[in-house]
Amino acid sequence: MTARRVAIVAASLAFAAALGLWLWCLFHWSDGELRQMDLQVYLKAGQSLPGGERRLYLLQGGPAGLPYLYPPFAAMVFWLSPPFAVAQVLLLGLSVAAVVLVSWCGLRLAGGGRPGVAAVLACTAAALWLAPVQETLRYGQLNLLLLAPAAVDWCLPDGHRLKGVLLGLTAGIKLTPALFLAHYLCTGRRSAGLRGLATFAGTALLGLVLLPHASLAYWPQLSGLAERAHRMLLMATPIDQAVASFAVRVVADTAQVRAVGGVLGWVAAAIGLGLAVLLHRRGREAAGLVVVSVAALLMEPMSWVHHWVWALLPALGLLVVRARRGHWSRWLAPVLGCLLFGAWPPGWFRPIRGADWPGGLTWASPLPNARTEPVAAVLDFLCQNLYVLSGLALLVAVPVWLLVTSRRAATGAPVIAPRAEATAIGIRR
Repeated sequence: MTARRVAIVAASLAFAAALGLWLWCLFHWSDGELRQMDLQVYLKAGQSLPGGERRLYLLQGGPAGLPYLYPPFAAMVFWLSPPFAVAQVLLLGLSVAAVVLVSWCGLRLAGGGRPGVAAVLACTAAALWLAPVQETLRYGQLNLLLLAPAAVDWCLPDGHRLKGVLLGLTAGIKLTPALFLAHYLCTGRRSAGLRGLATFAGTALLGLVLLPHASLAYWPQLSGLAERAHRMLLMATPIDQAVASFAVRVVADTAQVRAVGGVLGWVAAAIGLGLAVLLHRRGREAAGLVVVSVAALLMEPMSWVHHWVWALLPALGLLVVRARRGHWSRWLAPVLGCLLFGAWPPGWFRPIRGADWPGGLTWASPLPNARTEPVAAVLDFLCQNLYVLSGLALLVAVPVWLLVTSRRAATGAPVIAPRAEATAIGIRR
């Protein structure tokens, strides 16, 4: 058996084990896993149309009574949705397929060629057990279904006539990807950026024509909707990893702190966008997209842990490709990342609202003795703010890396070309 076949078999076994373990947890902890309360909110929003559009942004859905916060166009997508049980199965199956597709796209972006089967399956196996992916599946979130077309858009050639369209559509359903359109515009891909903006505007216009009252309740009052959600969902909770929520946890939950935190989030987004432009000019498009993802997540008024699939899945592909073409020590980065941002077995952390399921380190807070022992207090702070601190650290590390590589180039020291990644991990041209 050739080395390539051995790699495919090993990766297939890893994927099967990861998928099987998830399915076992899904049924073993069905009370916590199958409620998918966010999906219930989406379905209730779709079912309220067309007659209930005036109350679209007042309704509360699911067992937790959560508000609907997506644009009117997204509610139209759920207008003709199937029954909840059918929607659950469809969403879970399509979300797992989306992880496979995003893994393929992430490896392609990092390597510049077509990824091999072993690489895709191995990355998918690891990605399935990242905490944001597990929470997306558990809550019935749309992040993976929206990330997949966005990743396909990233992979399209710059001159492709459809580049930007998929991003515009996803931004019409969830606003997070809109920053990628700004990235296109700032990196000279104006046609793609303008196509995306036109598509996004088309979704908003369609919503205005078909759901005028809901559109007028949404677009002019975005900040008010976010404030209402904060009051209902507690802005200081560790599962919200936005800069604004970080400021609330560190200082106090006041209107002034929330406002300053929101401004700092926009500043972080501007810095991230600028760094992504510099990375693009260096030929590091995959790294630039990861930075844009982080910038968008830091800027969000509410950046739940499950939103971070937008950054972690592309980053995983980038780190794996980088590890394959260098010293074995480079594997420490993806392994450490999977440990830090992974979903740990049930029972390791305290039960949440009577349920017990695989969860990330944010669920470990508050740690025992965090109020009395300095070491426990520091660890508790890191767990509470794991994602936002990692995102801010990335915005500090990238300019340092750019400066170091610029000096190496100026002194004639060898710098590994980004295209060299194409030979890594079974990626073929």
